[in-house]
Amino acid sequence: MDERWRRVKTLDDVPDYVDGYPPPTPPLNKKSDIFQAKDFDYIDQRAIAAPDDIAMTWEGLHNYLFKGLTNDIQKVRALFMWAGTRKLLYPYGIHYRLEAPDSSPHVLLKELTGNFSFLALAKFFAHLCRSANLPCVVLHGKFKSRTSFGDDIWNAVHVEGSWSLVQTSDAYVRCIGSDGWTLIEDSGNPERTRSLFVGVVLKQFSPDEDSFLMDPELSIHNNFPLKDNAWQLIPEPWSLEAFMTTPKFYEAYLHSSWHLADKHKLFEEAAGGRCRITFDKMPEKSRGIKYQLFFNEEKSKGNLPKDLQLTNYVITEKTMTTQSFAIRLPVVGIYEIRMFDNDMNNLCDMGLKCTGKIGKQKPFPDIPEKGFGFSQEAVDSGLVNASREEGLVVAREGEKVRFKFRTSQPLDVQARLVHRFLQSQELESRVTQEEDGNTVTVTVKVPYHAQNPEFTLQVNAKTKDSEADFMNVLNYLLTPDKQLVYSDKGQAKQVSDELSAALKDDDIDRLESAVRQFHAGSDANSDSDILSQAYTKLKSLHTTAIKNAVASKNIDKIEATLNEANASAVAYYIHQSDVFQQAQDTLRRLRRLASVRHEVKELSGSQVSEVQSYNHPHPGVRDTVVATFVLLGENDKKLKKKWNVVQSLLRSHGKQNILYRIQSYDATKDVDPKRLESAAALLAKITAEEVRSLSIGVAAFYNWSKAVVDSALEENNEEPVNP
Repeated sequence: MDERWRRVKTLDDVPDYVDGYPPPTPPLNKKSDIFQAKDFDYIDQRAIAAPDDIAMTWEGLHNYLFKGLTNDIQKVRALFMWAGTRKLLYPYGIHYRLEAPDSSPHVLLKELTGNFSFLALAKFFAHLCRSANLPCVVLHGKFKSRTSFGDDIWNAVHVEGSWSLVQTSDAYVRCIGSDGWTLIEDSGNPERTRSLFVGVVLKQFSPDEDSFLMDPELSIHNNFPLKDNAWQLIPEPWSLEAFMTTPKFYEAYLHSSWHLADKHKLFEEAAGGRCRITFDKMPEKSRGIKYQLFFNEEKSKGNLPKDLQLTNYVITEKTMTTQSFAIRLPVVGIYEIRMFDNDMNNLCDMGLKCTGKIGKQKPFPDIPEKGFGFSQEAVDSGLVNASREEGLVVAREGEKVRFKFRTSQPLDVQARLVHRFLQSQELESRVTQEEDGNTVTVTVKVPYHAQNPEFTLQVNAKTKDSEADFMNVLNYLLTPDKQLVYSDKGQAKQVSDELSAALKDDDIDRLESAVRQFHAGSDANSDSDILSQAYTKLKSLHTTAIKNAVASKNIDKIEATLNEANASAVAYYIHQSDVFQQAQDTLRRLRRLASVRHEVKELSGSQVSEVQSYNHPHPGVRDTVVATFVLLGENDKKLKKKWNVVQSLLRSHGKQNILYRIQSYDATKDVDPKRLESAAALLAKITAEEVRSLSIGVAAFYNWSKAVVDSALEENNEEPVNP
């Protein structure tokens, strides 16, 4: 131990920084690369169980905690766990009364607990690390707690050749309270729960793992060092303004594919009480987002009316690519919305400033469990190619609004209107439903209701002709509230400009996105020249992409291209094209070839040997095996004359082995017409059922050969063998 640290008799003497330390630079490794909590369990348990008297001297502390340890990370972990499981919040240091030498760990621990502060805690941890020759600094800055800020202190420790961050205050203690926030709605359930600030409690025996060796790209969302941006330890340091205006993101968000639209800031302006919060990326199999809505009477300088219904002020809207919250706040003031994934892991927090005249704000109609909008859930239920993805549709009394979609499987579909006060039976005459093949068109003539002019179009489905109950698969909210639907100022102009720009580009994804934005920000019933141009170009771009994919004869590429076409705004029209149908035929043939190739791959060597052992094979066996070798490039005349030549080929090993040759065969290349004709003639003499009755191995060869021949024949618009 460096003698200068032995001379420290009080935490006030512990400097924040020590000259000669390595400069602050981004760490070489992520936390997960150098630390897994399960690997440190023995160290943790030993530190937790440490008796008080080991802290009488630095040697005693080190000898106990570092016994058997071999690297700096283990030592830092031992110190972290030991410090965090002491009785830090005992008043006046009454727990630590042993007579110990000045400047000993025991004396400094007594000082810390006798006059506890976060600064003293950070200095104590820094001194512990330095006592073990581990460089450690004390950092001062700002912390972000939900949508509020405060002063904070934390540490950086140098291990494994890099600086890593440790947040001792968050790791060891917890502040209980909500600073005046009242929970008013919990994912559609009314609340009126206010938590008052209680104080600070110790996280005894369970220091927070997220605060130990924090990854800087996560830490910057919680802590901002004020004196030197280099201590952010990230390649591109943030400005203080960015820290103060970025929404509060949590680890579950930062380690997932959720992405909040870049336009959003920590506080969102809700003019007239209306705003939209949009996630423009989400996990592939997302089950949705939950939320909690809070109101702060102290910051709002006003109270919530006692008779106010505290529910249905937030609705969820889902499309194929986005998930949004549409919010209509009941009174002017300061709100906070906390967002969670479906497992209730915090994703992010945002503040809402409700300003302007809002009148008597009405809650939304009853909100269906699936939310509003056409999303992957609807596709999984059997609906595709919806004419509208967005769940909020501007519609006034008397207007006709049409919704079109197709069914990808046999379904009975039922559409009905739902209202907060009117019974669905009263609204039946307002909904008409037409079916043409697998295309369903629902037309709504919007009813009138003076007090609440909003209606939900509910689309239900079940397997065709089944006895099962109808299940809700899709919903739209019909509302006259344009301010809510187009809550971004100037959105119509912005989406129109983006569509014009996208038309000059050959990027399908950009043009698709621009069309979706145009629909969301414009009158859905308008006849627009620019939209017509966009549709025309999209059809052309998708047609070219499908042709190129088919030419490649790559299953993955064709599938991806067809999936993109299926998700397109012009999917309905693409599906009517010959190019699309040809692509589906090609994909079917390629999948068949892949399937039979896998069937051959599953054959064992003994099954091939069995065929080779036949001295006088059944004609069907002979013809099938010969057809297989003909397609693989062998001389058909020799094979047809002498079975022993075939037997010799069946005995081949390595790259000449029949199983290897079939797996290596490129069926996407053109087959020599003469070989194709010869193989087809041989296969035509017998059926798959007959071959299967003779030999499982030969049946696999038959299926493969027939698939190769049929694929080539169908591509040339010829009849397959034994269809």
